[in-house]
Amino acid sequence: RKADKFSQERTESVLLRPKRLIVGSVHSEDELVILDSIVSLKREIADLTLVWVPHEPSERIVTTAESFFQSKQFATARLGYKNPDQIDAEVIIVDTIGRLSQLYWFGQFAYIGGGFSTGVHNVMEPAIARLPVFFGPRYKNFHEAEELIADGGGFSIETGTDLYLGIKHLFEDRNAFIKASYAATEVIHRNLGSSTRVVRNLIHD
Repeated sequence: RKADKFSQERTESVLLRPKRLIVGSVHSEDELVILDSIVSLKREIADLTLVWVPHEPSERIVTTAESFFQSKQFATARLGYKNPDQIDAEVIIVDTIGRLSQLYWFGQFAYIGGGFSTGVHNVMEPAIARLPVFFGPRYKNFHEAEELIADGGGFSIETGTDLYLGIKHLFEDRNAFIKASYAATEVIHRNLGSSTRVVRNLIHD
């Protein structure tokens, strides 16, 4: 089928992006679980870079993140109003609001915060950008997150080790990556399809 070939090529294009993990809407509860694993991934996967997006990028939170990553010997930079491809740093810290949905297009994987506290944030934005999405266990009642998991485009983690193993697996197994990326895209298409139908029915009623 033509659509499949198109989607396959689109998915392959994600692999041409820089090896970058986008960590979006991070809460302190996420940090406790994932930070050590992210440091391990950075150390083990050659040329992996990180975009770190605090849920609330106050000066204090941004500075704390900088100090942490610098203490692990990673070069950091603030994103400001640039895009990640214009910055040469191992860890890019996002210090402004409203950038997240664009940033997913500059990476290959996403971790979305909130799943260890108030409930996972928007998982559709990374899925639109064709990224396999990881998040914490509080995703029940979040229909899109449940759908992503069911389809294999989303992965819920309980521990940092889960995140470490999940991302490492997708990095090392190109077919697994393509399958997850494709599944994320499919969920979007299905949801777009259903909302288009809803709108059509409203217009025709």
